[in-house]
Amino acid sequence: MMTTHLKGVFYDRHTTIECYWSLDRADGMYRCFDMRRHRLCSRTHDPADGVGGPWGQCVRKIGDPQAIITGTILSPDQKVVAVRGRNIADGNDDIWVYLLENNGRKMQKTTHPSNERQPAWAPDGKSLIYFSYRNGPANMYKITENGKEEEFLILPHETYAPSWSSDGKYIVYHLHNQEDTEHDNRDLWYMRPEERKPMQFTDTPAFKEAMPQFSPNGKYVAYVADETGTWEAYVKAFPDGDKPFKISSNGGAYPRWSGTGDEIFFWEGNTLMAAPVNTTGDFSMETPQKLFTGEQVGMGPRPVGGFNTIYEVAADGQKFIVVQNSLQPRQ
Repeated sequence: MMTTHLKGVFYDRHTTIECYWSLDRADGMYRCFDMRRHRLCSRTHDPADGVGGPWGQCVRKIGDPQAIITGTILSPDQKVVAVRGRNIADGNDDIWVYLLENNGRKMQKTTHPSNERQPAWAPDGKSLIYFSYRNGPANMYKITENGKEEEFLILPHETYAPSWSSDGKYIVYHLHNQEDTEHDNRDLWYMRPEERKPMQFTDTPAFKEAMPQFSPNGKYVAYVADETGTWEAYVKAFPDGDKPFKISSNGGAYPRWSGTGDEIFFWEGNTLMAAPVNTTGDFSMETPQKLFTGEQVGMGPRPVGGFNTIYEVAADGQKFIVVQNSLQPRQ
């Protein structure tokens, strides 16, 4: 059985897409990778190298690999990456951080024998929330500034994928109603961190919404839903938007915003898509364009999907972290 390890990889978009992604594998695109593991590493490109140059090579490792890494999320100051990590194949999932300015040194932030996943930074970068199974259903916990773990939101149903608004006033998440045996429903909810009183954002008993992400200005939430029978990516005005805006047309997963909110990203199959958007007034979007495939950047050939994110977009919208080997064929 192949173990999967995370490699977070920085990609820089300062050249054209054609030049950026036209490497031949014989030029070493995957040469520095152990295909049984995931690893964080940075990548650079000199435009003078042109097509077929060294773009795509892993030139700086960021920390050590783990058996599994998902849920990559950059801190607000872009200096730390928090992840769900499993250090050994048969171990537990914990929250880890990688210190980008300290040679990618990794530090374990949770040690409970249960599983912890999907970290989310507070806007000030001083604390993290995440979900844990430690008391039964997946509920939210918090790592405080001094490293202490504490309960944050404990409900009878499971709560996943928290996302903070940039002003710190709201957290949006998706709630899994385990008692819904007909639809296995998931809806989006939100709360004020100081009150922690759940309020419903979407109410669609016949289909699911999941994986919400606030726009940088807090006016919109991007998420995925299976309303059409296929998981697609959507955007809806927060907190009282009417009809959502469907941003994908051939499947959509893991929507993410640029730091300025003028571009949105999502996966279509094995391809990362990007589209300019307007979030200052009524939401609008230009035609999405292909950036790169998971196979091109060492993730693997399988389509992207599920509830465990395997990439992150830097605030400038020009650099990316991907989980290499996360889409390799299952064995």
